[in-house]
Amino acid sequence: MTPLPDRIVILGLVLAVGICFALAAWTARLAPAPDPPLQWRSPEALPATPSRGGAVI
Repeated sequence: MTPLPDRIVILGLVLAVGICFALAAWTARLAPAPDPPLQWRSPEALPATPSRGGAVI
């Protein structure tokens, strides 16, 4: 069996790497958007009265 020419081997490697990058980009594009992060309220926006009847310190 004769060895493959260098050009064929390099072309195969470039093609394999290109397919990997294409699949990664395709799956990243098809992934659903992540949920937006939770928005925490600042302490000034919370009511002053406690909800469980405890004393406010």
